[in-house]
Amino acid sequence: MILDILNDEFLTKDAERIIIQIIHVAIKYHEQKIIAHSDDEEYVRSRESRIIELHKYLYETIEYISQATYQIDLKAQIILSNSRKNIPG
Repeated sequence: MILDILNDEFLTKDAERIIIQIIHVAIKYHEQKIIAHSDDEEYVRSRESRIIELHKYLYETIEYISQATYQIDLKAQIILSNSRKNIPG
């Protein structure tokens, strides 16, 4: 199943705000998982790595958008598929 979340032109500042909010939601999710699984060092390290990666994406995105002119195209999809992995809570 594919959900088309974004597919439009946005003013650069609006595009930046949207992306910042999306990335902050993902970071908050991983922070909550770290709290819930604080006794599992490997799990915590993997979540911390993902948070660092998301911060990098955020920085790169802001840099990219700052070089854009007036508007920027944003396209985002969520792709849902069944997973057979046993992922902890």
